[in-house]
Amino acid sequence: MTESNLNKDNVTPNSNELQSLKDSEAKSLQDQLKLRRSMTLARAFTRPLPGMAFNPLLKLPRNMTCPCLSGKKFKACCLNKLPMAVPVADAKSYAEQMEKPYLVFETADNMEQVKEFLATFGIKRQA
Repeated sequence: MTESNLNKDNVTPNSNELQSLKDSEAKSLQDQLKLRRSMTLARAFTRPLPGMAFNPLLKLPRNMTCPCLSGKKFKACCLNKLPMAVPVADAKSYAEQMEKPYLVFETADNMEQVKEFLATFGIKRQA
């Protein structure tokens, strides 16, 4: 049995096929199957679902002050709270906001701080 005999529906050879192979061939085949499964799992987690895109906010520098105005570093505050994937429209909006000097995360705890921060730039908060 060769690699070409394995199709996507039947990735695991049955025990009779494995017994008919020499030990070294069987071990090699099992290693190939493990590699194929791990690569499939890796691919499943490296692409967002259709209609979704990777969150560009995750590319912010980890050691910068967190945009939520907590005073902590981004890596210790909000980095792990952000979703890995967001809708495509949101991803485009986030990327545009990242280019501006006043990127701020608004949370229930910091609304007053956000208003004061944006006022320093002469910007009124949108509803």
